Amino acid sequence: MNAFEEGDCRSIDLKKTADLALCLYDVVGSFVREEDNRAIVKNIHRHLKRGAILVLSVMNRELTEHIAIHKVPVVAEHLDELARLKPSKIMQNSGNIFSPDYYLLETSTGVVYRKEQFENEDELSAEYVIRDKRYDCDEICNLLESEGFGILDKRYVQAGKWENALGAKEKSAKEILIFAEKK
Repeated sequence: MNAFEEGDCRSIDLKKTADLALCLYDVVGSFVREEDNRAIVKNIHRHLKRGAILVLSVMNRELTEHIAIHKVPVVAEHLDELARLKPSKIMQNSGNIFSPDYYLLETSTGVVYRKEQFENEDELSAEYVIRDKRYDCDEICNLLESEGFGILDKRYVQAGKWENALGAKEKSAKEILIFAEKK
């Protein structure tokens, strides 16, 4: 048996259950459609034993909104704002996708749009529009509870320093960390 299984986290069937699931840094939120993120949570639930623990983190929408420079209610109605957004090399260089100069927040959904440039020595450079869904604490807790999890603990954290709870709008509170139990 392989230690790792490859598949779509929304639908993979591991044919077994576990005592613990780790779902960290923007797995839930990597899809912009709520039904896709809900499918991830449902599939995790299906693969856990009753009483098992889920440790999940998502990107902090409250901080995103607090520091946002560029925001519109619906991006499809403000494509000019997306066109004016400065591209960056953040993903290739630092991974700091909270730099407000380089993202556009769709306030009605919590979806963030970024223009990311990638350069390779032997290939042409590329620019992509990247989207991700960000959650506020109540929203992600409600999603988990609606899919059969009980919330044990929740906190705003800095990546890699999860033991230190932060305020929702502190500049290093880029993630929401949740401990939940399968009911």
